[in-house]
Amino acid sequence: EGVSMYLKNEELLKIMHILNEKYYHVHLLLDTYTVFAAKASKYKNPVNEVGVSELFGFDDINELVTATPFCHKSDMLNCQCLI
Repeated sequence: EGVSMYLKNEELLKIMHILNEKYYHVHLLLDTYTVFAAKASKYKNPVNEVGVSELFGFDDINELVTATPFCHKSDMLNCQCLI
């Protein structure tokens, strides 16, 4: 189970920037919900049973890629950066 869906987009982007400042090279595999999937999951999702009340997602993955300093679209195409 990942954690990206539990973080507001701003929080996830902040983590990306912190990783970029701390490490010269990072390999990161990340999956995210779309905004629709995050909203729809409140109706049937096992995380609801543990008290999760809000989930988050990205509609445009480019928002995450362009805001992540160590990840570029060209890297994604070469499978060096998988988001």
